[in-house]
Amino acid sequence: MTIKELVEEYERRLALKADAEEALSRAKDDLRAAEAVLCAKLEEEGQDAAKLNGYSYARKDKTFYSIAGDRDALMETLREHGAGDLIREVIPPQTFQAYMTEQAEDNFGAVPEWMTGHYSSYTEPRISRRKA
Repeated sequence: MTIKELVEEYERRLALKADAEEALSRAKDDLRAAEAVLCAKLEEEGQDAAKLNGYSYARKDKTFYSIAGDRDALMETLREHGAGDLIREVIPPQTFQAYMTEQAEDNFGAVPEWMTGHYSSYTEPRISRRKA
């Protein structure tokens, strides 16, 4: 294949990926909407569940929790009540990638020596796509 043909194939696959991601997003939205309608209908008819094809579909309330307020105060409270093992220090991979790339760029392509032993790396060829 020529480079032009390979670029065209790459473009086609990028479009397929974008279409698949959009379809997945729509499918998740549609599933959530169907779930809401089913829950409402079960409640309206005073039923807790329905059965179909060997499966039971039960309506139940599920509570979701997220952190709000002062994170430091929350962590202290969790420690005081024996739940300190929930606390994790995490460096998101994308954040670490961006930081290390910046460090290497600022150090003429080399990672600073003080990072030796704290990371692993590999290099692979990738395609950069930009508007011509």
